[in-house]
Amino acid sequence: MKRTTEHGEEKGVDHVSSSFEFVIRAPLAKVAPLFGPNREREWSPEWNPQFLYPLTHEDRAGSVFTIRHEDRMSTWVTSILDLEAGQIQYVVVLPEVMVTLIDIRLQSADPGTSRVTVRYERTALIPAMNEYVRHRGKNDSSMGPHWEQALNDLIQRGTR
Repeated sequence: MKRTTEHGEEKGVDHVSSSFEFVIRAPLAKVAPLFGPNREREWSPEWNPQFLYPLTHEDRAGSVFTIRHEDRMSTWVTSILDLEAGQIQYVVVLPEVMVTLIDIRLQSADPGTSRVTVRYERTALIPAMNEYVRHRGKNDSSMGPHWEQALNDLIQRGTR
């Protein structure tokens, strides 16, 4: 899709990419499962996925669930869930707004710790959403400290 700017040039939809990193004080095998859609509830109280598939709320590649975003419902697909390799990836569609790719990579760091890298790729679906996508992209990189604190607090309390 293209739109004309006030200078007469054509412009399509915006795409933004951002990332952040942090360290969790636990080994990869303990940390990686916490990024599955169901297990994320343990460290993010506002996270409430409604599973469409599988109905058992099992964290696995191919799972499909919805999340409410203000007045809209987004659809999420767990495109990669490879806990041994330390990669979790989601494709998120917020209808008439944007598509988001969230790629989470984990690596073993110092003994007993894991380094987490999270990358967001956001693409507007219509030019009217370009500003919203840019705004969300700016906010994405600021989430690292919150995620790090929440996950390390959970690890300190003990996970299941």
